[in-house]
Amino acid sequence: MRRLVSSPDAVGNLTFQDTEVPTPKANECLIRVKAFSMNRGELKRSQNDPLGTPIGWDVVGIVEQTAQDGSGPPTGAKIVALSIRSEGWAEYVAISTRCWRISPGG
Repeated sequence: MRRLVSSPDAVGNLTFQDTEVPTPKANECLIRVKAFSMNRGELKRSQNDPLGTPIGWDVVGIVEQTAQDGSGPPTGAKIVALSIRSEGWAEYVAISTRCWRISPGG
């Protein structure tokens, strides 16, 4: 999968990185990201983070894999979520089952 990471020497301080799809912890679900938001704080942070630091808090996506512990949204649900590890600017992200809501209209 691909994700955006900090790259202080690149135009815009961001670059794509190929990496493995994340493996969710027991209390996390795997989301296929459909959209994410960029905000000033994340863009500012990317200027100072070491090369390769993942970025991204706010995402919208589809649940691909439910949490092993049974918490959280069902497979196929369209959700809005917060990536507390700031790894949301990616094709897939593991999300804590405490940090999501069903997407409006979805």
